[in-house]
Amino acid sequence: MPEQARYAWPASKLTEHDMFLVWRAREMSPQKTTISALIANACRQEYGHLADAPIEMAQPHKKRTT
Repeated sequence: MPEQARYAWPASKLTEHDMFLVWRAREMSPQKTTISALIANACRQEYGHLADAPIEMAQPHKKRTT
């Protein structure tokens, strides 16, 4: 696996509207998928094809307790 690049956390670039969309997607998901998982999945779906080779990065789906 390549060494991890160090980037500033991009969440500061999300607008209030973007966060509302992600929050709404979380609320509508049957298992209340975390916002972090939704953003990670969106990145993989949108940009995964740009990687040299497909990368499977299974993420554990933890149920929200609150």
